[in-house]
Amino acid sequence: MHAARVQGKSGARGCPLRHATKMSRATSPVLRPEEEKYRSEKLPGKGAVNSGLESQGLLTANGQAGGMGIAPDMQDGPDWVMVHQASGRKDLRAYLMLVFGLGFVIACLAVDPATNCDESGECAPWLVPVAFGMGALFALGGLMGILRNPRRGSRINAVTGELMWWNEIHASASGSLMLADVAVIRVDTKSDTPTVTPLNAQGRSMPFGGTEVITWRLEQWAREVQARFPHIAVEMVA
Repeated sequence: MHAARVQGKSGARGCPLRHATKMSRATSPVLRPEEEKYRSEKLPGKGAVNSGLESQGLLTANGQAGGMGIAPDMQDGPDWVMVHQASGRKDLRAYLMLVFGLGFVIACLAVDPATNCDESGECAPWLVPVAFGMGALFALGGLMGILRNPRRGSRINAVTGELMWWNEIHASASGSLMLADVAVIRVDTKSDTPTVTPLNAQGRSMPFGGTEVITWRLEQWAREVQARFPHIAVEMVA
């Protein structure tokens, strides 16, 4: 009698396991050979993506962001192309501001305001503290840009045609647009301030982050966008 009860308990315990095994077999997807081949060919894994980024110098061998300073969320995703990102510590302007400001500060400290006179005898002692303040502001701005290390850049989704840009210096300058709505990319490198302006089919300018979020080779960037999206024309301002 006791043995029979133990055997009954053992049999009762075995039932849920058999049911679970049947359920797992029923719910696991079964792919046909052609589907499995498509997935293996069309959907590259993370290793393949990282390998491609390493070859472009965007990702180091240990999986960290490379020389371009690509953010962690940029490392994955085979659909993103023309990825560009810069940072404050790689911006020459920040170092120039720091050096220029420190030069003014040092020069002002070496000058006695009372002796700040020209050959005619006119003195302007107030200019020394003004120049000192301007130099201090420039130096502080350059130093803050280096310490904060704000990032800016852009990338394009090759599947959806979305152009996305970001700028941590001016948060309001971040956004995106669909390249299907762009008819012309106007590039102006002749003026004192170069510009890149996307235009729609009606010739109206579209919101864009400007030259700060793309590579400094403006025409080359526009031509590469045109090569990927042939309906877009590139207009160079003479």
